[in-house]
Amino acid sequence: MLEQIAFGFQLVVPLFLVMLVGGLFRQRKIVSDTGFRDLNYMVFHLFLPSNVFYSIATADRSHLFEPVFGILILAGLLIPFFLGLYLVPKLISTPAKRGVVVQSLVRGNFVIVGLSLLQRLYGDSGLELVGIILLISMPIYNITSIYALEGIGAKRASNWTLVKTIVQNPIIVATFLGMLTFFIPVPDILMSAIRMFAAASSTIAIFALGGLLELKTMGSNRKILNAITLIRLVLYPIIAIALAYLLQLPEKATMTLMIFFGSPVAIITYAMVQKSGGDEDLAGQIILYTTAFSLFSYAFWIGIVRYLFQIM
Repeated sequence: MLEQIAFGFQLVVPLFLVMLVGGLFRQRKIVSDTGFRDLNYMVFHLFLPSNVFYSIATADRSHLFEPVFGILILAGLLIPFFLGLYLVPKLISTPAKRGVVVQSLVRGNFVIVGLSLLQRLYGDSGLELVGIILLISMPIYNITSIYALEGIGAKRASNWTLVKTIVQNPIIVATFLGMLTFFIPVPDILMSAIRMFAAASSTIAIFALGGLLELKTMGSNRKILNAITLIRLVLYPIIAIALAYLLQLPEKATMTLMIFFGSPVAIITYAMVQKSGGDEDLAGQIILYTTAFSLFSYAFWIGIVRYLFQIM
């Protein structure tokens, strides 16, 4: 088992070294804060959508229609959301923190960190189940995030604004365009250009993430940070692996579930909290700490999954 956990560290550490370089570039002002924000904009509007589109367009299409896997993704997102809506207001007295916590329980950074890990583990075949994950998770992420943050007394979004936010999300657009390639072939020249953007996406996304995260003191948020970190990086992976084992899912599907549900909190949640008037310091701290500790949690859980299938 120790060998498998060591393998997990070897897999995860390079991603965090790239993130560290991003942080050093920001610290030394080699790239300005504005530059990193612009780079992150490019990541979410060009590089990651290219990766998603290319992954779906070239994937084994039979994996886009996996009912058991899809139900697990759907339930794993909606159950924490509704539990959070019920329990968080009872446990947290500060209204500005409540929406941040509920959003953090649901929205993970799978697109940046998860895709990179799956590609390092299995190559392009590791993204076979990404299409169904994105089709289900992206609309839910946007709907639940807006709903949770509205609950803390922020600007209330109209139904039309909500629909526009979801439909215009670049990842959702790329997902549906990727599915259109099932019926409309893409010229090789265009696909080659998209492949180049896709190949660069993981490295640039991780580098930008390192430049955007800023170390801040935990202060009075220590209990919340500990709770969110334990739930996302320990409890969720345990449940995902256990359910996959009980349902006798293969290793790749089990690993994908674990990486999806065990991902750190998505960095985009910070911008959403800023717009809603929520506690942006808490949002930044949650992103930072779940991202930092995911170095250890991912290495451990990758090792556990590989060990389980090795002895089966």
